[in-house]
Amino acid sequence: MDYFDLSEDKAMGYRFALINAIGLFVATLGLAFLMAKMHFLIAEQLLGSFLFLTSLVTVVYGTVALVDGASFGVLALGVAAAVWKKWPALGLILLVGMFVKETSVLIAVSAILVQETRRDRCIATLACVPGLAAYAVVRFLILPTSTGFNYSPSAALYTLTHQFTSVSNLVFIGYNLLFAFGAMLVLAPIGWVITRRVGNRPQLMNLSWMAGAAIVLPFLLQTSFDRVWFLAFPVVIPLTVVTVSSIVTRVSSHLDEAL
Repeated sequence: MDYFDLSEDKAMGYRFALINAIGLFVATLGLAFLMAKMHFLIAEQLLGSFLFLTSLVTVVYGTVALVDGASFGVLALGVAAAVWKKWPALGLILLVGMFVKETSVLIAVSAILVQETRRDRCIATLACVPGLAAYAVVRFLILPTSTGFNYSPSAALYTLTHQFTSVSNLVFIGYNLLFAFGAMLVLAPIGWVITRRVGNRPQLMNLSWMAGAAIVLPFLLQTSFDRVWFLAFPVVIPLTVVTVSSIVTRVSSHLDEAL
């Protein structure tokens, strides 16, 4: 430490930087694997990675002394494992992810939602049980604590009611949505409509329910809205890419006709 003239605070910052850098790298890989399974072209996968790495939440929270970068990594990799039906990998990633950040519960939600058959949904559920059970045992039995967030339904209902009965809070919610997704807030719903009409990516349509789960989660955990909502990026970004690809195809077609 003395040799490199590093204080303890600087050393801690470098440790978080390394963890988050690895997490963001893994997240881009996981997103690419996910999109590859959903039949996106390599150029579209690169666009998805670019959108992820340049999003405000990634830039702001993925570069500070928090575990957001690492949580993005386990989330993207976990969802990709679920889409590829790599059940042992899914179970291991969720087990690790729950102790990285509790919002990794979205991996389990997504893993179940994305499956197209009852058999696969049952297998996905069984693969998620060890990670969820291990976290529950540690959180509530081995190391019980009143420190942290209140998980009670009554507290979540109070937070939800309070947020939607005040104009200032509604503005705050809108700001957080805009901060989390920017232009994707408009492009992703258009991509959902296109995907539903074309019908060529049923797994992406199933995964779109993940966005609803992410919207509800911060009210339950009573934590940062924008940071939690951005965890819907495994579905929001591919849907955005669908819209961009559709626009590019239409423009190219018109240019070809004009020439």
